Amino acid sequence: SALRGMALREDTSFSLAQTSIPILIISGDKDILIPTQQSINMHALAKYSKLVMIPDAGHLSSLEKPSEWNQSVKDMFQ
Repeated sequence: SALRGMALREDTSFSLAQTSIPILIISGDKDILIPTQQSINMHALAKYSKLVMIPDAGHLSSLEKPSEWNQSVKDMFQ
């Protein structure tokens, strides 16, 4: 049911272009659930965003590469 709900949900990416808050987009470069291009597109829409691609990580980059993921979050707020 959860997968069907995600597949059928409407596109709300326009809201990224309307926000003025900082957005951190972290993606593993081997993520097969959310393709790299989708993260790049989100970054292009969000004026105040930062995109971090973690090498050799998949969809669960925070678990696969916790040091790199944590550093990305720290860097966003320094």
